[in-house]
Amino acid sequence: MKSLPSISLDKPQILDHGPIRLVGLNRRYSDETSANIPNQWSAFSELGLSHDMGFGTNDSFGVLHNADGEGNVDYFCGIEVRSFSDTLENSDRLTLSAQTYAVFAYPGHVADVKRVWSAVWNSGMLQVGLKAAQGPEFERYRESFDPQTGLGGFEIWVPVLK
Repeated sequence: MKSLPSISLDKPQILDHGPIRLVGLNRRYSDETSANIPNQWSAFSELGLSHDMGFGTNDSFGVLHNADGEGNVDYFCGIEVRSFSDTLENSDRLTLSAQTYAVFAYPGHVADVKRVWSAVWNSGMLQVGLKAAQGPEFERYRESFDPQTGLGGFEIWVPVLK
């Protein structure tokens, strides 16, 4: 990952998490087109998916998966659900396998998301001696996050080897 101006991160929390079923919207990006991800979130909000379909939280997820060796990656924005049976037909589906994660919390504005990812990969993982495992990594926007203002913080979840 390209090094961006530094952001200081606290030591990550290490969590084991079961499978996560998500419904939402999936699109493919290159480094040049990744600036369109905010537009994807706008399109996602128009799908009409409700957090009532899920686990009673207002958490949203931005998942990076299906990367290739040429810098392309799929980005999935969505919400967690118990099952796919009650979801809308126009939504995409993604299941994340059970995994151990390093969870980096960031209390600042969502505009810093690229800088936070850079800090995770260029210093955060190294400083605590963690090695990434194969699998999707994601942003988790908790109930405290306000998509209108971009405030409320977010978390970066990276799969790690035990």
